[in-house]
Amino acid sequence: MNAMQFQKWLSMVEFQERYGHEGQYEQAVIESRWPEGFEATKLELPRWLLATHLLTQAKNGDQVAG
Repeated sequence: MNAMQFQKWLSMVEFQERYGHEGQYEQAVIESRWPEGFEATKLELPRWLLATHLLTQAKNGDQVAG
C-alpha cells in the first residue's frame, strides 16, 4: 500500500492546486511510488495521475462524471 492511495479526498480545485503542474505530478509520483524514478511511457505524467485520481474518487461503485 502506498501513501497516494490513502490521501484524504480532494476536490478538483484542491487536486489542481496540488498537482496542477507537470513538476508537481512528477514529484508526487516519485516520492510515493518510484524513489528510483519511473519507467518510460507514451502518455504524459499528468494524464496518468489525473486518471488515477478520478478512478480512486468514485465511491461505492459510483461513476465519475467526465
